[in-house]
Amino acid sequence: METKTKTPRTIDLLTILAFLIIARICCPALVNLPLMSMAFVFIYGAAFIFLYVISAGGIRKKDLFLLLAALVYTVYVFVRNYTSGNGLFARDSFNAYIIVFLTMIYIWAKDQNDAKKVALLKLIFAALIFNYVYSIIVLYHDPDASRIAAATSLFDEKSPYDVLNAIGGFDAVYGGISVILLFLYMRR
Repeated sequence: METKTKTPRTIDLLTILAFLIIARICCPALVNLPLMSMAFVFIYGAAFIFLYVISAGGIRKKDLFLLLAALVYTVYVFVRNYTSGNGLFARDSFNAYIIVFLTMIYIWAKDQNDAKKVALLKLIFAALIFNYVYSIIVLYHDPDASRIAAATSLFDEKSPYDVLNAIGGFDAVYGGISVILLFLYMRR
């Protein structure tokens, strides 16, 4: 009689960081949880890039061009924000950093097995669906929530919707997630 031995499942730190970043970007409502603010996403993203470069021994030439395009865009946004008086962590700068993080996650995800890619896609879809449903529920209870959140975000005023951060948040960040989905689908 033969006994089956289970192979232990291991999850590496890059996978955890990628899933944390993707979950937080796809679902801004997660800001209500500890360690899920955008400041932590920036730390997770920087750690992801550092660990990836060390573990992969560098970045392939064909992926380097993609990363350089994202970095050029990030530098442009940073310089534009800095010259207009905004700091390193202005909203537009964060969106540019997120594009760099998503680019690195895409570069990493191309080399992962199909099971990990499918898990990543499931996480993206689940978080996006949660975000849409959450936004619809909030907007159902207060149809002006999107306008209030947009108006107060421009003037650094506090509103009840600043913490929610999910109302009407369908911008370039979600476009970046869609690009990852498209590339992973085409890669299969």
